[in-house]
This record gives sequence, structure tokens and C-alpha cells, in this order.
Amino acid sequence: MSEPTIQDVVELIQQLRTEMATKGELQALRSEMATKGELSALRSEMATLRSEMATKDGLRAVEVKVDTLDTKVTTLAAKLDAHRAETAKGFAELDRELAGHADPIHRRIEEEIASIKKQLAATRPAARRAQRRA
Repeated sequence: MSEPTIQDVVELIQQLRTEMATKGELQALRSEMATKGELSALRSEMATLRSEMATKDGLRAVEVKVDTLDTKVTTLAAKLDAHRAETAKGFAELDRELAGHADPIHRRIEEEIASIKKQLAATRPAARRAQRRA
């Protein structure tokens, strides 16, 4: 293999430049990266959490919070069930009330329709006879 020429070296440098990130791309990457202060703060928070979780008091505090939330959820579910039952009862009473008013009105309308039908049946033959005579 022969020694590289200056032209080979120049072409290699140009190829490397095209493959390298631009300054703008590097700045964008730097802005996305966490700073040393942020990393330090995260490490500190993680250490605090680990130490809290490692102690019995820390675990007990979490258990107490979970128990409290469980109690609240149970209470809320009971209230929701009671509200649903009350709503169902209210709708049943409303249905009975409406049906109580609608049934007599419905019967009266049916009676009036039957009466009108009888009147029409009685007047039709007379109207036909009158047409035949005319």
C-alpha cells in the first residue's frame, strides 16, 4: 500500500467535516443535556428518597398515606352508591307521578277518539245518501 497523497488527506478531512456535528447541533445537544447542578440536585433527591424508603418510619409514612387514600376512596365509593340509589329512587317517583297523570289523560283521549269515530261512522251513510239524491 502506498503512502497517502495530500489529496487523499484533504478528501479525508472533508469527509470527516461532513460527518461531524455542526456548532449549532452541538449547542442544541448541550442545551438538552442536564447541567451539573441539575444532576447534582437529582442525585441529592434520589439519595433522600432512598434514605426515607430505607427507614421503617419512611415506609410506615407511605403505608399511612396509602391507607388514608384507601379510606377516602372507600368513603367516596359509598357516597357515590348512596347518590345513585337516591337518584334511582327519585326517577322512580317521578315516573310514577308522570304515569299517574298520563294514564287518565290517555284514557280520556282514547275515549274522545272512539267517540269521534262513532260520529264519523254515523254521518257517513247520511252524507252518502244525500249525495246520491242530489
